Amino acid sequence: MIVLGIDASLTGCGVSDGRTFADVLDTGKLAGHERVEEILRQVSALMRGHGTEEELPLVVIEGPSYGSLGARQHEVAGLWWMITHGLWQGGIPYAVAPPTTRMKYATGNGQAAKERVLSAVIRRYPDFVGDNNNQADAWVLACMGRDRYGLPTAVLPDQHRSALKGVAWPDGVSR
Repeated sequence: MIVLGIDASLTGCGVSDGRTFADVLDTGKLAGHERVEEILRQVSALMRGHGTEEELPLVVIEGPSYGSLGARQHEVAGLWWMITHGLWQGGIPYAVAPPTTRMKYATGNGQAAKERVLSAVIRRYPDFVGDNNNQADAWVLACMGRDRYGLPTAVLPDQHRSALKGVAWPDGVSR
């Protein structure tokens, strides 16, 4: 079962399958519509590179951070909706994992700092090939999806796995 994790971000959008790769999309110096268009293009290319819709039964995307403030939050929300709309349009089921559930799955603590998530991923997953928070976040999201459908990438304590209950899982997905 191929599961992609997406940590939607304007400056470091992470994508991973939780098994063999974790990447951060490069948008160069693009901004506005051009940056969003490039992120969408790269996400689509990665999904095509990981198989057909039949082979890619699930994407786990980090949900919006409702407590975040700042001028870019509006643009980040737009990017999130465009990614999820594209998944919906393509018939690809997606799960939405709130940031706190991603943190709890990785560390056992739903309020863990990004650096703590990265170090937990490096420690727990020897196949993790990334070196930054966005890659680690996407890796964790993909691992959550694999775990939910009976293909865990690593053995985790029950406290960590309890985070799976906080994810909005789509109907009709099986491995």
